[in-house]
Amino acid sequence: TTEEKTFNTNRSNLPSCVVYRDSYSAAIYDLIPERMNKTHYIGMWSYGWQPWTINNEKPDYVIYIVSEWNAKEIVFN
Repeated sequence: TTEEKTFNTNRSNLPSCVVYRDSYSAAIYDLIPERMNKTHYIGMWSYGWQPWTINNEKPDYVIYIVSEWNAKEIVFN
């Protein structure tokens, strides 16, 4: 799925995360949320840092899952 989406497992003993991604994250889309208390997927191909999301959610991890040819998008966004 390409849209922004949040998953909650209600397991407070697990960490939370915000995930920035491109289409190469599709293979592990369900792998991350099942290992987290809360997973917030930013919309696919939205690489720009969103400080308001990070400040509001205060995740334990911020994860970028992108192919190497999209790395420049992270640097220049």
